Amino acid sequence: MLNIKSLAILAFVSLLFMMNLLLITKVHYVIDIAGGLIMAVWYFRLSTRILIYFDKLLTLPYYGVKWIYDNKCSEDEPEEPEPQRNDELKRNEELERPY
Repeated sequence: MLNIKSLAILAFVSLLFMMNLLLITKVHYVIDIAGGLIMAVWYFRLSTRILIYFDKLLTLPYYGVKWIYDNKCSEDEPEEPEPQRNDELKRNEELERPY
């Protein structure tokens, strides 16, 4: 299994390879690559900040349907009475005994 250090090294080597490939083939200028790196870091930091709010937005339909189901669609079943304890049964028997 790859650990975080080896993945970071692999990502850095891939970045260097891609930058050299773009510069050698003259697809991009150096300023384009530098701007792309800056925008990538900025977008990553921005996305981690708004991810919490985006998750809440996407889960609103789930919680709305769950609330409707819990409050409006519950079946009205009669609850079973709790069983009485022995001391309560003895007390009730004493009260019901004729003197």
